[in-house]
Amino acid sequence: MIKTIKNTLKISAVLLLLLPIIFVMTACGGNTSIDGTWKVQSVTSGETTKDRTQLTADLTDKTKGLDEQFKLVIKSDNTFTLLTPASTTEVTGTWTQDKAAKEDTYKLTTSDNTVYTVTYELSNTIKVASGDKDYFIMKKSK
Repeated sequence: MIKTIKNTLKISAVLLLLLPIIFVMTACGGNTSIDGTWKVQSVTSGETTKDRTQLTADLTDKTKGLDEQFKLVIKSDNTFTLLTPASTTEVTGTWTQDKAAKEDTYKLTTSDNTVYTVTYELSNTIKVASGDKDYFIMKKSK
């Protein structure tokens, strides 16, 4: 009888210790929705990385801010629009989730069949890659 009470107390203690961990994991991992507007934070090309300050200084059209000229809008209907200072028109296409990947990974395919790989880096931050050494980091707009 005493052994049963001790085992029950041990199980209860373990469950009480696990509950906060379960809540934290649910809160942190539950909001990985890719749809929304994403603002550029940095761009890496080869060995060179530029942050927001450097990207703003490089803009040729000074009448618009960086967030107007460099953004990714991902819609829940599996379409997206990408605007960069290097392109004169918006790039559009479709996106799908890569279910075979271990992490939250998505494929953005443009209308000319260019493929970008999107992975979550941190909470509300994604890495958009167009190769091994060319990528940009974006943060979700609020």
